[in-house]
Amino acid sequence: MAERSATRWLVPVGVALLAGVCLSILSVPVAATLAQLVPAPGTPTNTTLRLYEARDGTVYAVQEWYRIDGAQEFHRPTLMRQRIVRIVPPDQDPTGPRPVLDPPSLGVLDDPRPAFLRRAPAPGFASIEGVSAGWPLHAAHSLTHVEGHPGTARREHGLLRLTISGKDIVLPMFPIWTGLLGNTLLYGGALLLAWWSLRGLRMNTRRARGGCAGCGYPLGLRMQRCPECGREGRRIVRV
Repeated sequence: MAERSATRWLVPVGVALLAGVCLSILSVPVAATLAQLVPAPGTPTNTTLRLYEARDGTVYAVQEWYRIDGAQEFHRPTLMRQRIVRIVPPDQDPTGPRPVLDPPSLGVLDDPRPAFLRRAPAPGFASIEGVSAGWPLHAAHSLTHVEGHPGTARREHGLLRLTISGKDIVLPMFPIWTGLLGNTLLYGGALLLAWWSLRGLRMNTRRARGGCAGCGYPLGLRMQRCPECGREGRRIVRV
């Protein structure tokens, strides 16, 4: 009986986690497609640029584009983000004669770059660009090494290009494991909660109708165990 009871709970938990994994993976193309096909209204600017200084003295710029892959419409950052990181040489400053560092000193834990962009560009390239997508957490990313300004030579990794409804879109393919795990737990937990709620409602309905809570078999007034499934429990008698 104990093994049967354990199986009764392990099976739905396993199914919910498997479904959570599938939904987490599926959230990447769905979020990326919606972000590029359904424009976000009211985005104030085209890009944002901030400078940061690491503890070793290296100054790098983190720039975010609000138009994915040069699109005309603004995208939704909650679904998809495109960021570019480049090291700023000491003799160059894209914002003026003196860089404004915000915050003035950074370590590994407070590094504002996403984990997949904490690397140097490939030899011969000036910056590294990343596109990430997913919901509610971003679960996949791509890496693109850019030689110079946007529009120059590029080396793309993990970026799938498709045409949907006559519009070119991009889909990131490399997994972000923390995002996949978080989405899996969220989706799986939501499915498991819904299953438990429906199961409890069905059991209460069966009891109220004078049947077994497990299978619905009609129970007599003195029955201590269901003859159909072996579940213990008396029927509810309304007075």
